[in-house]
Amino acid sequence: MKKSLLHVDVQEAVEKWNSLLLTHFPSTTSWRTKSSDGTEGSIETFLDSLVTAHLSAMSSNYPFDIAPALKHTLQSLVQLAADLVL
Repeated sequence: MKKSLLHVDVQEAVEKWNSLLLTHFPSTTSWRTKSSDGTEGSIETFLDSLVTAHLSAMSSNYPFDIAPALKHTLQSLVQLAADLVL
């Protein structure tokens, strides 16, 4: 077993962050895919589902937890940067 050089509290925080599931969030690339009926997906539909997912993720937990929304936002920013570079 590999021993981590991180402090125990930091290691636990990293493990918690990595275990966060983002199943309620739309895919970071779903805004540019076709919908099930073959039409182009609209940015409005994507944004609506994104806002709904973020609000429900932040309001469904007690105490308040912004981590899932923050993780999805960071993943989306990385995806956007990758799309702009390529």
